[in-house]
Amino acid sequence: MRHLRIFAIVLLVAATQFACKKSPSAVLRAMQEAAREGDTERFASYFTEDSQPFAKALMAVYRTQAVAGGDASKALQVLADSTVVEERVENQRALLTVTTGKDVESRSVLVFRKDDKDGQWKLDIEETEHRNIDQ
Repeated sequence: MRHLRIFAIVLLVAATQFACKKSPSAVLRAMQEAAREGDTERFASYFTEDSQPFAKALMAVYRTQAVAGGDASKALQVLADSTVVEERVENQRALLTVTTGKDVESRSVLVFRKDDKDGQWKLDIEETEHRNIDQ
């Protein structure tokens, strides 16, 4: 009986730890929400450390254009309008195939890496760029 309780507690703790970690698709949705809300810090937190300056610059361009009454930054708009059609996890890397906007024929691959510090999935801009140029 005691072993059963210990097993149940271990299982509950493991399930809780697993549930706290978002899938790459869930991270993309959270990133999209942060972009729509204009929350630069939260938006940037979903990117790898090396990619965060790009994310912050992207939000700055978006804000500048929004204040000036212009169109939203194309890169941010594409990211915000992306829909996941496939998610493939390969150890510490995940590949999300997405369609962009209303153009379901146009597909891109977003490359996420699992962060060594917190275990969360983060978008890696450099790998994403290389992945899409090579296709």
